[in-house]
Amino acid sequence: MSCPDSIMQPYLSLSWKATKLYQRCFLDITREYGLSQNEKDVLLFLSHNATCNTASDIAKYRSISKSLVSKSVDSLVHRGYLELHPDRHDRRCVHLHPTAEAAPLLRQLHQAQLGFFEALGEGLSREERDTLLRLMAKIGDNIAHMDDAAPSGEASPGRA
Repeated sequence: MSCPDSIMQPYLSLSWKATKLYQRCFLDITREYGLSQNEKDVLLFLSHNATCNTASDIAKYRSISKSLVSKSVDSLVHRGYLELHPDRHDRRCVHLHPTAEAAPLLRQLHQAQLGFFEALGEGLSREERDTLLRLMAKIGDNIAHMDDAAPSGEASPGRA
């Protein structure tokens, strides 16, 4: 079954543009703090996913290579933005937690993130927003079914 251009092209274009604009909304903050894109992604991921807090979780759910996650984690630990906590039951596992020193940075990142999503919904009525959320939930279900059927068995990414 082929996907008609009337569906595929707008979706791909919208997805690409939204991704670029999303990354751009953090530029001033990442420059101010001297953060790389991956370091910002690691901090946001950990702040939104308290139970998925290992380097492997980040690599898996954010589709960032393990080497880049490791480099980002090392840098964030060195800067005092992350703490490492060994797992009580598995010495090979290390849990990552943002520090109190990271709190002002995370507040700015969260504010930029919130501003981006508020701007996306600007001009939509409450009914249109509700419809959009219902449609996104259906698309999310489709993605989950596709993910379950995928040969790799990888889980869907967490929130960033």
